[in-house]
Amino acid sequence: MPTEENTRAVWNPIWLEQLLQDLRYGWRMLRRSPGFTAVVIITLYLGIGLNTAVFSVIRAALLRPLPYPNAERLVWVSDYDKSGDGDFPVRNTAFQKWRKQAKFAWPSERNERK
Repeated sequence: MPTEENTRAVWNPIWLEQLLQDLRYGWRMLRRSPGFTAVVIITLYLGIGLNTAVFSVIRAALLRPLPYPNAERLVWVSDYDKSGDGDFPVRNTAFQKWRKQAKFAWPSERNERK
């Protein structure tokens, strides 16, 4: 008899039977307490919905490439004050001054030289 049981355990997908038994038990418990069932369903609904919304925002803001040609070449240029309070946007006049002092040629200037 032990040989039959071992063979049966190998050939029958016991894990599937146990899963179905657990699902039936869970369904019965949810039917017995409708208040708890409503809380579970609302919690799942809100959790999945919020997760989807947050991922959509992160995907749109951080993961997708910017809709510009050569977007990987965009940079943030800023200036800081000596007190270290943070960085500030650069005025156009300061940027033009830095551009004249630069030791490299900007792409637009390279095309003008040819």
